[in-house]
Amino acid sequence: MEPRLISRREGIILTSIQIIHEAGFQGLSTREVAKREGISESAIFKHFKSKGELILAILNHFSQYDQAVFTAVKARKVHEVEAIQDFVETFVTYYENYPPITAILNTYDNLFSDKEFNEKVKSIFFARLNFLQELVDRGVEAGLISGEISSEALADTIDGIIRLMSLKWRMNNFSFSLREETMKTVNSILKGFTFLNH
Repeated sequence: MEPRLISRREGIILTSIQIIHEAGFQGLSTREVAKREGISESAIFKHFKSKGELILAILNHFSQYDQAVFTAVKARKVHEVEAIQDFVETFVTYYENYPPITAILNTYDNLFSDKEFNEKVKSIFFARLNFLQELVDRGVEAGLISGEISSEALADTIDGIIRLMSLKWRMNNFSFSLREETMKTVNSILKGFTFLNH
């Protein structure tokens, strides 16, 4: 038997994401996870007290790199428009390299309606959106981004593009480059509201 390269807990989370990717949250069951992991259902409950706790762990996995992305973008000594591009490109490159994770991105609405998960979903959603808006605000203050559109509206637009392109990518069976198409669209939007030579 080959040695296990990841922990059992991590394996359960990754298998759950794969199931959600294939069948949605309605297809996620501890029975199916156990079957794919080759363990008993009771073994899952040694790591997660309930299915809800497993879903929270999935959300934590989904957002585990967010703070590192924020820190890395801030650490780079680039102007704010390039920082926005870095932010977008980092996320869509991650999604392109791990298609199943986009299933989580596209289930915000369903999870938000459940009291057990809505605070976590709000936390992830607004952490990303607020960081993006902060970059836009700084770009406006630096005279790089037009004040004709509010920073909130521009941040909402860019964030919406990421989510829409991810959904379109899924619906098209991942048949195009998510990174290239998203960056092309975001750069077109930025071009209309920035004072840089493109």
